Amino acid sequence: METTNNQNEQLNNLSTGLKKAVALRQFAGTDYFFWKEVPYEGNLSNIQSDFSNEDEETRESGFDEYVKSNCVELEEIDDDTIQFEDKEYYVLTDSEADDRWEDYLINYIEDIIYSELPNYLRNYFDEERWKDDMRYDGRGSALAHYDGHENEEEVGGETFYIYRLN
Repeated sequence: METTNNQNEQLNNLSTGLKKAVALRQFAGTDYFFWKEVPYEGNLSNIQSDFSNEDEETRESGFDEYVKSNCVELEEIDDDTIQFEDKEYYVLTDSEADDRWEDYLINYIEDIIYSELPNYLRNYFDEERWKDDMRYDGRGSALAHYDGHENEEEVGGETFYIYRLN
């Protein structure tokens, strides 16, 4: 989706949670638009066309009211796991992705490796070296359970990392 200078300014002014919502839509190729500095789902041209095809009584209330009544406002993403179009995703900042990755590696060591490793050998296992080896494949291999890919979207000067879970 091509952005205008005005839209770039509006994107810059969004909260991180709304930027995440926009990033997910950009990644999925789903349209969104701004009306009165509020992001909505859909395509503005289509909404305007639908409005012009409405009866006179509906049009009398004005386009602002039509948008508020007929369009879905984007909601902030503040959960760990996001459902979108029957799929689950993580949409994370760089530091959130690093934290999530570190948690994954620690949990893997505790739940998988140590559960199979005899107690007398645990002192010989070098957790940091193992984590360094695992980091070679990148965050996507650990966080994107569906396909192993880390996807990037830039919104309002911030980069968000998207991982598909199912």
